Amino acid sequence: MPLPHLTLHIGHPKSGSTTLQSFLFQNWKSIAEQGLHMPSASMSVASSQTPSGNTLQKLEALNKVKDANPIRDWITEIQRHQETPRLLISSEIMAGFGFPKLFAQAAELANFQIIYYIRRQDKLLLSAWKQWALKRGLSLDELIDKRINDMQPNFIGTITRWRKAIPNATFHIRFIDPEFLYSNDLINDFCQAADIDQTHLQRPKSHLNMSPDGRILSFLSRHSYLFKSAHDHAPMAFLQNEKQGGDKIGYGLTQEQFDKIYQHYEPQNQELLKLFHPEMAGTPVIKKESAPIWDRATGFSVEEERSYLGNDLINRLFKACQ
Repeated sequence: MPLPHLTLHIGHPKSGSTTLQSFLFQNWKSIAEQGLHMPSASMSVASSQTPSGNTLQKLEALNKVKDANPIRDWITEIQRHQETPRLLISSEIMAGFGFPKLFAQAAELANFQIIYYIRRQDKLLLSAWKQWALKRGLSLDELIDKRINDMQPNFIGTITRWRKAIPNATFHIRFIDPEFLYSNDLINDFCQAADIDQTHLQRPKSHLNMSPDGRILSFLSRHSYLFKSAHDHAPMAFLQNEKQGGDKIGYGLTQEQFDKIYQHYEPQNQELLKLFHPEMAGTPVIKKESAPIWDRATGFSVEEERSYLGNDLINRLFKACQ
């Protein structure tokens, strides 16, 4: 009997996963009618009672104990009801360590395709600082230096781990900038790679992540103890909701930070294009003209932060987080 075809969309975090998953999960029934099946969030067969969802938490738990049996059971159960089914799992957590070996435990059950979307590092590192690192008390300079010293993100390293774990897998790897995507669109590119007919499928509403004012980011980066964890959004949401209106000041990379990122990562990007997207080899990935470069030479002073936020709002924030 021919093996099922299993597509794994493995991320990368901060690289369009939310957009793609919103599209997939909102259309899961119609996609299943095309013969492409996605699991529920608990890694079971999807149904009206347990619709398709993000398996992130379930996969994280399975990876900790190195147990692929629920994945194997899901593949086997789908195959019982459909000859040579097509399967799809989408979770950005799979770009992390351990997951290639986890899925290698099910390698004999399916033919694997790995879809991996990645983001240029100047925008990726700035986004990661805003969402996670400042909550740990790291400055943007410290995060950039730490990532470079840790050799992260290492897109080629992630791909290498998957190729080693599942040697017969095929790969579709793209930067998420429009010029690298089929018809210049992320969903179009994904549907083309995953063989999804999107003619009658609904697209998710555009979701724009509104970044807080730079003075809010600067204040919170110096008071990271207000956050219970890197996933605690309450302090930022409190300040952003309370402080609206007026002229908003952004927050970006300095020219020096951009240069450091470009010099370290762009050669790796070009190597990746040669290996996995050869028709685009030589196309710049990190480009100054579209970089999130900040025109301020220095950060915000404490006086600027307090002038913008106001002592009353700051005091209410501290009370709310106690």
